[in-house]
Amino acid sequence: MESENDCYRIQLLGEFSVTQGEECLSDAAGRMQQVWNLIEYLIVNRHKTIPQGILLEMLWPDDRSENPANALKNLVYRARTLLSKAMPGEERPFIIFRRNTYAWNNDLPCEIDIEQVEQAWREAGSDNMEEEESLERYLRAIGLYQGEFLPKSLAEEWTMSLRTYYSSIFTDCIVRAFELLVQRERFGEAVVICEKAVSLEKYSEKMHELLIRAYMAKGDHAAALKHYYYTVDMFYADMGVKVSSQITDLYNEITKSISNIEADLGMIESQLHETEVAPGAYFCTYEIFRNIYRIQSRYMLRSGQSFMVALISISDEQDNLPEQAVITEAMGYLKSTLVHALRKSDVVSRFSPTQYVLLLGSLTYENGQMVLGRIFDRFKRRSKALSIKVHYNLLPVKPTM
Repeated sequence: MESENDCYRIQLLGEFSVTQGEECLSDAAGRMQQVWNLIEYLIVNRHKTIPQGILLEMLWPDDRSENPANALKNLVYRARTLLSKAMPGEERPFIIFRRNTYAWNNDLPCEIDIEQVEQAWREAGSDNMEEEESLERYLRAIGLYQGEFLPKSLAEEWTMSLRTYYSSIFTDCIVRAFELLVQRERFGEAVVICEKAVSLEKYSEKMHELLIRAYMAKGDHAAALKHYYYTVDMFYADMGVKVSSQITDLYNEITKSISNIEADLGMIESQLHETEVAPGAYFCTYEIFRNIYRIQSRYMLRSGQSFMVALISISDEQDNLPEQAVITEAMGYLKSTLVHALRKSDVVSRFSPTQYVLLLGSLTYENGQMVLGRIFDRFKRRSKALSIKVHYNLLPVKPTM
């Protein structure tokens, strides 16, 4: 009978690792992409025998080498060597070859996180399962889920649908466990699982909505309001988009729930005051930017102060929309450059996925051009590896009569 230490524990969610007792093989220290790709593919498909042709197509989809079978044999040898060195006490082969097919050796006892997560999820959703037992299994699946499927193999085509599949399982577990926990008034546990969900699925609006609802159910209205503002700001800042109506509707629910709480002016002032003032310009959502713009345009006649508004856009070298990965990296660099190069009195907001809008105080048109020129020089030095162009328009703010 196999002892507990004999079992191989394989993690595919959040990172890749194979552990037995005190021995561990992990891709955290370094990565030989094709070797890891082969090992991961065989483990995920461990109940199948994989023909050589399938492996060749998966590993080298565009390769036209004269001897692909030999290349595969060499890669299998390297994978076996890597596994054997990591698990020196194992005499059985990890990868077996039979009749022109390869397979993971299922004689090796294994516990694999994706199989455990899926099993717990399926059991929880079965018709003959009591609610308390379903909840226990949903919580087990949530506990086992440590992140997206094989995050270091994002570029591998075979992982893409599986990544979506296991993410959808995790989301379903969170939603159903949340409902069952709230029904049982176990609000603290609901907060814990939703906080985990938000940390792992940062851009899932549903997870943010559930966390806000969990805070509200627990009676922590301050945390609910704080996370609401965080969510709205994050989606604007990172992607230039508004959150769904399901989240914006929560604002009214939160404010209604705290309307009966008495607050003196000192408490209100402490909430309004910035506790940690970041250096450089003030970055905010476009909704807030628009309100600041309107206030300043109303005040201009009385103060005599001038303001300039600027729109900064990026494109590729042909003036077309860049690829999404380039947009994400370039807009991150551009935001950092703008915020740190401008003054605390200036305001920056993301207007669209490829544009920022600025409100600059006490500047003439010529001075504004000089300021933007210096900023773009700094930005070009940071983003020289990206094939992008930066465009801008600069206009004076008209006072509201």
